[in-house]
Amino acid sequence: VLRLHRSGRMTAHAMLARMGHLMAGLGAVHALLIVCVFMQPSQSAEYVMTMILVGNAAGAVSPSAGYLRGYLEWAAVYGGTLVAVWLLKGTIEGAAIGLLVVFLFTVLSLYVRDQGRTIGDLVGLSESLRVERDRAERASEARTRFFAAASHDLRQPLTALSYNAATVQALAQSSGDATLQKVSAAIRRALGESRNLLDSLLEMSELDAGVVKSQPRRIDVARLLDDLGEAFIRAADDKGLSFVVSTRSDRAYPADPVPL
Repeated sequence: VLRLHRSGRMTAHAMLARMGHLMAGLGAVHALLIVCVFMQPSQSAEYVMTMILVGNAAGAVSPSAGYLRGYLEWAAVYGGTLVAVWLLKGTIEGAAIGLLVVFLFTVLSLYVRDQGRTIGDLVGLSESLRVERDRAERASEARTRFFAAASHDLRQPLTALSYNAATVQALAQSSGDATLQKVSAAIRRALGESRNLLDSLLEMSELDAGVVKSQPRRIDVARLLDDLGEAFIRAADDKGLSFVVSTRSDRAYPADPVPL
């Protein structure tokens, strides 16, 4: 039945219905065995058969995989016959065993029901996780497509500003105006930072898309700190604060640095 379902020749509903019929048929076979054993005069055989069938009922919980209807179809024939033959003995012992078997099948059926609910919850959780994963992937793909499409449009105004900044710098140098030279230098630094920020955003989108791979290499830490410091120095000046970047340090490191 599972092979037919996996090959696509049987729906899930039809598979469950077929499994229920098969389990009911198996219960009928077991019921026939019970009748045959209890027709014999050997009382020890009755106890052995009851022990085996009770163990079989407990072991069938796991293969039922939470399919309560199939388990009940099997247990109604199987367990019902076992209870009936003990009650028909007309003894207190037979009645006690019959009631214990009823209690056992009730507990096992409830366990199969709870197992089915747990499996349903897990399937629902798995589906929710799949939906959220697909949503996150779509969002990531949309972000990547946006940056890829906006790359040219975002760079174009920066390029135009760089031309204007070069013009301002040329005018400052030709006129010798110190204020204009300071403004020109500030514009060029702001443009450089904007370019670096844009490049970082585009590189992040390319990394997410797997277009480029990171390439670790040695860098000048002092120069990196100086570049970072320039942005913080201007922010500090605006607030009337003093900001100093020091690139000196104690030379307490191995003589042979570990290569990257």
